[in-house]
Amino acid sequence: MLSLGGRELGDMIVKAAEAGRGAGGWRRVLRAYGIKLEEIKPKVDVGEEAPWDRIDVGGTEKLVLKEYYESMNALRT
Repeated sequence: MLSLGGRELGDMIVKAAEAGRGAGGWRRVLRAYGIKLEEIKPKVDVGEEAPWDRIDVGGTEKLVLKEYYESMNALRT
């Protein structure tokens, strides 16, 4: 979320922190601003080189893809 926004995100961060309750606070703030998370999440083309591919994150590409798919489906890992 943070990497997708600009300066306008600052107010949203403050309001989400004030709202508390973790993800629930974020959901309320996004709803208040009329933003749907599905509309702002970046499109990832699996198999294409990504900027972070050169960084060793200590896992295999298979593990990273598994984590990506789980996060997109809002599953806990």
